[in-house]
Amino acid sequence: MPLGIFLYEIDESFGPNLLAEYYIKEIGITKEILKNLGDNHLKKTDLNYITHTKDDLKYYSKEIKLDEKLSIYLGLITTSGEFIDSFIAIFDEIEAKIVENFSKDKEKLKFLLKEILQSRIELDEKLKEPKLIREKLNERIKDLLDEERIQEARNLIDLGEIIPNEIAQSVKIAEELFESQDYKNAKKHYVKAAELAKKIEELEIHKVLEEKAKTAENYPTYLRERDEAYKNLNFLLSEIDSKKDGYYLQAIDIINKVVELSEKLDDDLIITDLNELINLCKNCSNLSENIRQNDEIIKNLLKKFI
Repeated sequence: MPLGIFLYEIDESFGPNLLAEYYIKEIGITKEILKNLGDNHLKKTDLNYITHTKDDLKYYSKEIKLDEKLSIYLGLITTSGEFIDSFIAIFDEIEAKIVENFSKDKEKLKFLLKEILQSRIELDEKLKEPKLIREKLNERIKDLLDEERIQEARNLIDLGEIIPNEIAQSVKIAEELFESQDYKNAKKHYVKAAELAKKIEELEIHKVLEEKAKTAENYPTYLRERDEAYKNLNFLLSEIDSKKDGYYLQAIDIINKVVELSEKLDDDLIITDLNELINLCKNCSNLSENIRQNDEIIKNLLKKFI
């Protein structure tokens, strides 16, 4: 479950500047983390969103274009290792809502973020609690009756007696299967729940469940690709004593691939170690380049004496 949401801008001269924030727990966000997110956005502009993990919290950040020239950034905070499919699936809708309702008034922005976060939390709760879906259906049934659309109201009443329970049951089974690494059958139950949500026109729930089904479908591929990347990395690192030009840059490319796959697998502890490895390889690459340049200078000087 998301624990917080925030908006910030990046000033070219002064760096990231927090515009508004809302949390359901006393966590907040430090200047250090905000700077890290801002720096990563400038480096990784091709990614849909970037992440940063510290202690037991994970920070997601996505660029939002208010117009052709002005961008702000949406941040979400969750517990490390927890998937936030319900946010990822509707990032575009959240973005559209922020663009439409953006204000320079910080209190208005904070209220907007609170509204977005609470609606997402309610959405997650709906997946597990049939009563919440029925309450929403009852509101729609009342509207249909007020409009004298009697047959549509009856159909929705009949569906409301069965489908909310079936959605909750299918989601529960899917999550248990996912935890036990039976990704194929987890996908089937997420798809079943998504189809049921579509029948009662719960389109937000439908979209979230489709995203969960997609995650379950892709998970084995991510695992295989990461294992292959690990093999390539281990082979490369085994040659560290006989390295050639570009060795560290080649290692960085492979490690970045492992990081990308680990992000999709939400393996945050591994990502922390991999990022440290990338920094070490970058330092070594810079040192290697300095050594190479000095070698050339030494060779040219030696020629004068030979």
